[in-house]
Amino acid sequence: MPQCAMKRLAILPILSLSCVCLSSTAEEILTKRYRDYNTSILKGDSKRMETWLKSFCDSKLTYTSFHKNKFGRDNYISGVLAQIAKTNQVLKSTTTVRSFKKTSDSIVATVASDFKGVVVFDSRKLTLTDQSVTFETWIRAGRDWKLQKIVQVNADTQMKQDGED
Repeated sequence: MPQCAMKRLAILPILSLSCVCLSSTAEEILTKRYRDYNTSILKGDSKRMETWLKSFCDSKLTYTSFHKNKFGRDNYISGVLAQIAKTNQVLKSTTTVRSFKKTSDSIVATVASDFKGVVVFDSRKLTLTDQSVTFETWIRAGRDWKLQKIVQVNADTQMKQDGED
């Protein structure tokens, strides 16, 4: 066997293994996106967050709050960015994917968020705490996944001034 052919045979298993290692499941891709989302919050990085939202939110995204208020994509994005702008200091932020439920064309992620930060509201510095659970539907868009629907199913949000219990 020619030396050139042997090299190709030796390289093929290595390339195959590399391709398997490089390919990620949809769940792995979305878990990484949630980590990136949370990192943007922790850093208070509105530019990074805006890029994330505009890259991964479907044009038909809807957000429904725990109190049944419904927002479209643009209002949702501006609301998230406004919250980042009002936050002086992030004390804690975690975003945990509790589960994924996958069909052929969609994935519903159950996501728990826990946030604590110092915000400015009516010229006063307040401590905001928020724990919530959302069902977040991602749809297949070609080879990618786009966030199409967020439904907040549980929320406990509180704002307190220093010294309040």
